[in-house]
Amino acid sequence: ENTNIGLMYVSDYLYASGNYSSSSTSYAEFSYAIQNWLYNGWEWTITPRGSNATVSFSVGYDGKVKLSNTNTGAGSRPSFYLKSSVYVTGGNGSYSNPYTIACDDCNPS
Repeated sequence: ENTNIGLMYVSDYLYASGNYSSSSTSYAEFSYAIQNWLYNGWEWTITPRGSNATVSFSVGYDGKVKLSNTNTGAGSRPSFYLKSSVYVTGGNGSYSNPYTIACDDCNPS
């Protein structure tokens, strides 16, 4: 079975802010991510800072993307990617009414 679960990429968080594009190169532009539906407090992303394994991108308590030492405590949550053919069939994403999904061409194996 092929299971791919990990942390979100910093680009996932930035794209969800609606104020970031793949052509953005300035670290200062990361502060635009403050208003973001993915914001859930201070947490790690899977994105390291280049080849420096002791520093990685995180989402701060203020919702801004920042660089943090990897020996610092922060939250994490699982992330995974769905095929583009997956669609929502019901629910609103809340705890009591979670999304239900379907896929017309997904193979269960």
